[in-house]
Amino acid sequence: MTTSIVFLDFEASSLDAESWPVEVGYAGACGAEDAFLLSRHGEWSMEHWDRNSANLHGISPADLDEFGIAPEAAIDRLAANLGGAIVVSDAPEFENHWLRRISAAAGRPTPFVVQDWETFLPAGQSQAERDALLTDARSQEGVRHRAGPDARVMRAVWRASWAWAQADWGDGAAKG
Repeated sequence: MTTSIVFLDFEASSLDAESWPVEVGYAGACGAEDAFLLSRHGEWSMEHWDRNSANLHGISPADLDEFGIAPEAAIDRLAANLGGAIVVSDAPEFENHWLRRISAAAGRPTPFVVQDWETFLPAGQSQAERDALLTDARSQEGVRHRAGPDARVMRAVWRASWAWAQADWGDGAAKG
């Protein structure tokens, strides 16, 4: 992938410090996207499986056993597909935590650092305007709390925010 912005999202076993990733998805600004489940690594305890989290994302341990890929394959796939990209998320502290968990389980270095997407959104848009774009993108996507759709929602908001900024700039308005 050429240098581009990529929106990344993980779903996880819970939100506690020992949680582990169950799904990863990304959506590139230019269209490339992928999502896949992760099999549970032997060091990742089911004590950190939260039923409330599972109810949100709808992923079961059986799904991970049947369809998940090993951390080694996951980190290699992410490194190969996102190498050189600017990887961003609306929750970078969580995404970096789960990326480090996969890397550690795979015995591989973390291939990138997930940055805060706010840095890459245009200035001057109100929170209400951004929230309206988010609501619209979520209604278009239809699915929530799955990594692929959540990454696509971020991409849609980013695209709409920049379209808004360009239209506003075209009208002669100054941006901060």
